[in-house]
Amino acid sequence: MSKKKPLVVVGRIPGEVNEVTAEEGATVKDVLVALNINPEGFDVRLNGEPAAMDAEVCNNDQLMLVINIKGNTRTRRVINIK
Repeated sequence: MSKKKPLVVVGRIPGEVNEVTAEEGATVKDVLVALNINPEGFDVRLNGEPAAMDAEVCNNDQLMLVINIKGNTRTRRVINIK
């Protein structure tokens, strides 16, 4: 009996959401290569947790790439009106 190939939902924020059928034992890197997605500059998360490129994906996993935002502070503008 053959196993069902893992279906992985891949989202890129900002960007699009894709569904990928992967081979058994496929990794995060394999999925990104198949979609021609360069993860540089993105925070890569698998099911909400930080993911290494060699992490194995499983059926119904959610792989998200979120643009890195540094600082997470509010910017305040000071305007002098004369």
